[in-house]
Amino acid sequence: MTTTKAAMKKLSPQPKPVPAEGLPARVGVKEFRDQATRLLARGAPFAVERHGKVIGLYTPLTWTPEQQARVEQAAQGLDATLAQVARDLGLSVEDLEEVLVGDLP
Repeated sequence: MTTTKAAMKKLSPQPKPVPAEGLPARVGVKEFRDQATRLLARGAPFAVERHGKVIGLYTPLTWTPEQQARVEQAAQGLDATLAQVARDLGLSVEDLEEVLVGDLP
């Protein structure tokens, strides 16, 4: 192979391997950073890799509209409860969260 052909081969994009049936796609950290919106919009699970090792997994949640409404209602209830407890203690919600959670890793 000539030097030019070897250089062109290195520069040309290599096709990504297709994941085995049933396994999530794998993307590198840079691709995830650059294409996060597109990847998340697909709604399919994928693994994020750094130097060939999986460092994270994305698994989309699929809820029925009723389940989504229940989750949103529960979150609103939690917010209201935290606000009431903070008021009762004379704290801001942020200060109460700091007391409850602290500096979690």
